[in-house]
Amino acid sequence: RKQLAELEASRVRQLKKLSELSMTLSGDPAVVFDQVVRIIGELFNVQVVCLSEIVGEELHFKSVYIDGQILRSEEHCPLAITPCATVAQAKDMRIFDRVMERFPQATFLKDHEAYMYCGFPALDSHGTVVAVTCLLDNNLHEFAEEEHELLRIIGQRIAVEIERSRHISEKQQAENALRQNHALLSAIMDATMDIVFVKDLEGRYLHMNPAGARVVGLSPQEIVGKDDNAIWPADLAACCKEADRQ
Repeated sequence: RKQLAELEASRVRQLKKLSELSMTLSGDPAVVFDQVVRIIGELFNVQVVCLSEIVGEELHFKSVYIDGQILRSEEHCPLAITPCATVAQAKDMRIFDRVMERFPQATFLKDHEAYMYCGFPALDSHGTVVAVTCLLDNNLHEFAEEEHELLRIIGQRIAVEIERSRHISEKQQAENALRQNHALLSAIMDATMDIVFVKDLEGRYLHMNPAGARVVGLSPQEIVGKDDNAIWPADLAACCKEADRQ
């Protein structure tokens, strides 16, 4: 009994250390996901660990650990046909044996001949389940309370990375939309025969379209950074400044 207690205490210390290690993961969210599934797979000695993001009514596979190998997948499937749906509904860990019999439509269970399923959620700052990570094996595993707690902590970290990856994606989409709008506006300004320009608050030209540049007698690039005094006669420059002031 004493030896068993010492082994258990050693295992708890190991779990805590791995928990601390997992919380120090950093970098691109996709890289963090790979590290997380590897840590879980090695720690619990299971055949498969699959980290999936919930997108609408679908489960999108992000990173998969299979017998020591890390794979990134773009596959997705309906959430409702998988045991991960029960995790999302309960917002808590769920463990099943004979999982292929219970969820016959979930083909990824058959692909790995899974007998045991353990899934835990990742809840975002609003309490919404944004991802589910599942452990699959052909043998039943017993999970101690300390192991449950470790998986909950890892689930919190996964949620942070999911939110970060979504923020990065939204930022990239916004930047792409801004670039497209800027390109469209520039094309319109450059195509019109009217003079179109942009100045900063100090009166320096930030942009001059080709029609305006032809009137000045310089290229648009030569005008950028100059003010009216540098490109117009004094009386016309004064008129331009007054028009801008008004």
